[in-house]
Amino acid sequence: MFEANAYNPDLVFASRIAGGAIPGDYVAGVEKGVRSALSQGPFAGFPMIGVKATLVDGAWHETDSSALAFEVAGRACFREAAPHLGVQLLEPIMRVEVVTPADYAGSITGELKSRRGQIRDQETRDGAVVIHATMPLATMFKLEETLWSRSNGQARLSACYARYEPVPGPDSRDPPPAAAAFA
Repeated sequence: MFEANAYNPDLVFASRIAGGAIPGDYVAGVEKGVRSALSQGPFAGFPMIGVKATLVDGAWHETDSSALAFEVAGRACFREAAPHLGVQLLEPIMRVEVVTPADYAGSITGELKSRRGQIRDQETRDGAVVIHATMPLATMFKLEETLWSRSNGQARLSACYARYEPVPGPDSRDPPPAAAAFA
């Protein structure tokens, strides 16, 4: 049984197998298989986080079973369940600050928006405009060079990680990301 576990990004694995119905090393094999499947993720090979897996039943045969077979079964079970879990591909969102002369603020704002940036606010500081925005890391390739060019070398960019958000789907009004995202 698989369920979301947003409170813990690591896999939480539990077993409801009672009284040694399955040997412990086979249960460990199932956990290893699920961890392996999560590390490769169901989308584009990116790892998956925030999952709780519970082993609720199983059977073994003295001559035909092995820890490796249970590992393979754990991996296969997750792959089969993943499409039904509401899994989303996440991308890192960056907090961006651009300091530019007022003459270039409109052009800079337009460039940020064209890269799926969301302008949070603008302020004037020491005769310059400070633009605060958030934007996907995937859209920031060569952003500093572009802003430098649009401002005749006067804009300064700083960025830091803010959070993860789901990647917009193909039916979204947002343009698709420029590069693959991380999960």
